[in-house]
Amino acid sequence: MLAGFTSFSSTLSRGGAALAVLAAVPPALADGFDPATGIFFDGDPVYGSNKLAGMPPHVYAAALRYRSVAGWDIAPKLEWVPDGGYVDYANRLKAPGYATLGLDGGVDIAPGVRAFFDARNLTDKRYVSTYSTITDAALVPTNVFYPGEGRSFFAGLKISF
Repeated sequence: MLAGFTSFSSTLSRGGAALAVLAAVPPALADGFDPATGIFFDGDPVYGSNKLAGMPPHVYAAALRYRSVAGWDIAPKLEWVPDGGYVDYANRLKAPGYATLGLDGGVDIAPGVRAFFDARNLTDKRYVSTYSTITDAALVPTNVFYPGEGRSFFAGLKISF
């Protein structure tokens, strides 16, 4: 799953086939952080109680994997950032949110050998994947946005011994 995240999983098996549901929760949420409040300045003389720049308030990543008894699996994936978060500490400029769809899977060819594929951003959505933070968008240049990866496909072999 994602590094540093608390993960939960559940598997439903019927007739030899298995359906797995996985979820990852950021450490702040797992430790009782209130997402409605967010992370913000506390009475700062310049930024008041503005929200901190550089992190979207919510990031959702989901996959629903089907694993067959024949040794193959497939999983549709969704990554959704409903609100990209503030780019500047003055809270004047926000990054747009986005959602991307993907699909991955693979097949066990032999013991320790697996062929896999990973298809990302299947709709070829143009989006801002990350950005640099700035102090105030009204005072400094705002060329701080970095594009997300376009439609892409990966395939290969995993060999373990």
